[in-house]
Amino acid sequence: MVQALTGFGFALCALSLLACWMDIRDAAILLCPAGLMVNAILFFRLRKHFQWEGLVPLLAASLIGLPLGTLLLLYTSTRILEMVLAGLMIGAAVQGFVQGRAQSALRVWDPISAGLPCGFCGGVLSGAFGTGGPPIVSYLLNRRLDRFRYIASTQALLGIVSTVRLVQFVALGRLNRAHAPLVLLSFAAVAVGAVFGVKLLQRCSEVGARRAVLWFLLLGAVGHAFRI
Repeated sequence: MVQALTGFGFALCALSLLACWMDIRDAAILLCPAGLMVNAILFFRLRKHFQWEGLVPLLAASLIGLPLGTLLLLYTSTRILEMVLAGLMIGAAVQGFVQGRAQSALRVWDPISAGLPCGFCGGVLSGAFGTGGPPIVSYLLNRRLDRFRYIASTQALLGIVSTVRLVQFVALGRLNRAHAPLVLLSFAAVAVGAVFGVKLLQRCSEVGARRAVLWFLLLGAVGHAFRI
């Protein structure tokens, strides 16, 4: 539901909750198929709004940064990963509040000078947490897209990156048949949430819905930081 309303946030919210009960590294890997499912459902529902204009450099840089993020996930200490996650949640919330107020004054970002660094950072974060949303969202918001095209574009980019990430985990033996029951259960849950979120996106106030999600992220990050 959060992903449908904001274009990103599934991994941030789900990972912060799962990390309360299990190792954050295992949670990040287990959420990979579910995150891809969210991307696929939302993109299918909003596919008519999608356009490739200005997205190719962003995608290419994301794929370059992805392997580095995967290495960080697999070989960085759990405590550091949890601290980074809390920081990401706070940063994403602050970013949303600031850009929501200054949307009319934003200049259009260049696909090369802005798209490459945003894509690379998004790829690293996707590899580590499955949440490359904040840098990618920054770029797309500064392209002044309408909300439906913005969310469709976000899902297409994150979906491609998530597919490569999933292949990496399967090839490394981090995801196998033993995880199938949990993966199938998560598919059912995210399908319901995504469909419900699209309905909310179409009917509720865009500003009100985003503010609610941003406050959720901010409060969750503070609670997660204190737990660390």
